[in-house]
Amino acid sequence: MLTLPESSQTYATIVGIDPGTETLGFAELDFDIRTFEIVGWRAQTYYGSKLLKGSDWVAEVHGARYKRLQAHRKNLIKLFEQIEPYVIACEAPFINMRRPQAYGALTEAVYEIRLAVQAHCAWKELYLFDPSSVKNAIGAKGNADKDAVKASILKIKELSSVQPGVLEGLDEHSLDSLAVAYVAYQQLKLNVQ
Repeated sequence: MLTLPESSQTYATIVGIDPGTETLGFAELDFDIRTFEIVGWRAQTYYGSKLLKGSDWVAEVHGARYKRLQAHRKNLIKLFEQIEPYVIACEAPFINMRRPQAYGALTEAVYEIRLAVQAHCAWKELYLFDPSSVKNAIGAKGNADKDAVKASILKIKELSSVQPGVLEGLDEHSLDSLAVAYVAYQQLKLNVQ
């Protein structure tokens, strides 16, 4: 269960993550803990192959996918340290019957995200939300495609009014991560009121 911080803080940040082995959507949603008003958000997509640094021995020994996931984990740790999120939420792995092999890769990605959360703060929980619940929470059908998800997010006034015109320019991974952060925000708001 998500609860509010017990401190004199005015604002809190929720991080939402759309996992992937190459692309990883990352969103920050800031809100006032007294009024629950969303005061800001940022979202972007990180590419594992662009985060890679150093020699290729890791890829030679463990494979290119592992090296990309390791790069995502290191980047997430750095981001968590900068942001100090109150809540970290992620879309849970799911089985797509058209691409069942993707489930294993998503499971690996979520495991690396969990390791990043633990490295940041061993006491912090990683909240997982299944894709259908995320889509339903933003007003889309559970089997909605990326265009329907985008259309649903664009209708959320709490997000669009904070930064008018910005949502339209986000890619699907950034939008998905923002949707995950918004679902965690909704759950927190529901549990407190």
